[in-house]
Amino acid sequence: MKFFIPGVPDHGVEAAYQALYDTAKAQLRTPITPRRIFRLEYVHDKRNRHLAVGEAHPEHHRYQILAILESKPYIVMTRDLSGEIGPTFMVNGTEITDVTEFENNELAGKA
Repeated sequence: MKFFIPGVPDHGVEAAYQALYDTAKAQLRTPITPRRIFRLEYVHDKRNRHLAVGEAHPEHHRYQILAILESKPYIVMTRDLSGEIGPTFMVNGTEITDVTEFENNELAGKA
């Protein structure tokens, strides 16, 4: 899967990603790795779950996942149905069973 942010054209993806990254870093004051995560598989409350960029949050369907940032814990940035930034969700690293990165961290539509 090529790197993308839902609803953002290819030419604006890097700036949008940097804005999400900067917001998360400022709010949470935690180191964030440069890895670009597409999907997380994890176990929460003894149930297997997954989060993927572009999909609705599995428990809060009105929020679409914009970005998943690798940190301690993982940071999941969302937006609501109106397009406004939604809540930030956290996933404890000890719950993670699999991490899928975007291919080569390339922008969508570019070879």
